[in-house]
Amino acid sequence: MEELMNNPISPRTGINLTLDLLVVGDSSDILMIEMCVNASVENGEHKVNELTEDELLEYLKTAQDAITKSASIYEEKFREL
Repeated sequence: MEELMNNPISPRTGINLTLDLLVVGDSSDILMIEMCVNASVENGEHKVNELTEDELLEYLKTAQDAITKSASIYEEKFREL
């Protein structure tokens, strides 16, 4: 499964996402999660794309790590002012 972070995707790109996940937070906490798991079609049959709890937790950890890194860079730039 490929991960795309901070990537605006429109239907015109031809990329079909199975998970649309928005995670908002600061350097220490996740404050909001919005998620949509999209169905897909394989060989003409609709397939429900389910996530396990461990998969979801791994995605949230990846998001929190990225948010923490971004927040640190942001705070560092303000200290320079």
